[in-house]
This record gives sequence, C-alpha cells and structure tokens, in this order.
Amino acid sequence: MTQVRRVREKLTTIAALGLGVASVLTAGLVAASPLAAGPHAEGDHFSVDGALVGPCAPNAECTLALKLTVRDEYHVNMEYPHKFTAVDAAGVEFLGKDPAKKNVFSKTAGDFVSTDPKSGVLTVRFKSQAGSPIISGTLKLGVCSEQNCLLPQVEIAVPVTVK
Repeated sequence: MTQVRRVREKLTTIAALGLGVASVLTAGLVAASPLAAGPHAEGDHFSVDGALVGPCAPNAECTLALKLTVRDEYHVNMEYPHKFTAVDAAGVEFLGKDPAKKNVFSKTAGDFVSTDPKSGVLTVRFKSQAGSPIISGTLKLGVCSEQNCLLPQVEIAVPVTVK
C-alpha cells in the first residue's frame, strides 16, 4: 500500500470521527518529513503548503497552489525544472498543459513561478465533481545554498471541498 493511500485512509477515518486535518497534523499522523503526505511538508531548509485558491465549483476549473518557502541560507533553484505529478483521483480531471500527461504540472509548462529568491508557487489546475477529493502527488523541487543544492521529492495530499 502506498504512503499516499495510507494517509488518505487515515484522513477518511479521522473525517468520519469528526476531526479536522489540523487535528491530524497535531496528532502527528501526518509526519513533518519531506516524504510525508499531507497539505504541509517540512524538509531541510524548506517547507511546502498546499491550499485551494478561492472557491471550487463542480465541473468548473479549480486551482490548487503549492507554495514553496525556503529558509536559512538557501534559495529557490531557478535552474531546476520544478514539477508536480498528480495521482489520479476519482471524479477529478487534471488540466495540465501536456495533452499526453494532463496530471503533470511544471516550471517548463509555466506552472511554477518564483515570487522571490526564498519562495515560489506551483499551480495545479483541475475540474472535479462535487465532494471532497484529495489532490495528491509528488512535488520535485530544488533549493540551493552557496555550498550545495538539495533536490527533494515531497509527497503532498491536499483535501479540497468542491461545492
């Protein structure tokens, strides 16, 4: 069973119990490591936060922002081809620009923009049926200091509400 699937099951169980995602994070069920799946991930010298941008209506284009924040002496590696590969989700149609890989969003396709040397946003566009899908996948990113570069792969799983 993949890590993303295990986290989805935990989120579903917690939602059924009436607890929110904040409770999951507080309880440590979604660990704060670069490989943990949740709407927030912490890594060495960076963090990533996923959130829906504005309301999301059924069968309308919706936008999810994955915000990269870099700390310490590190900065966004603008030479690196930052990329998010979404996992298929029931009732969700991804709207990536590559017709052969609609679930891939990348700097090359214009989906990643650095807002300053310490941050950037990767935009994921999708359509969904009404409900509460989880937009999940792997974000490949690059952050560098004067001495070295880190190229982590971060698992992200962001619950969204479509109504």
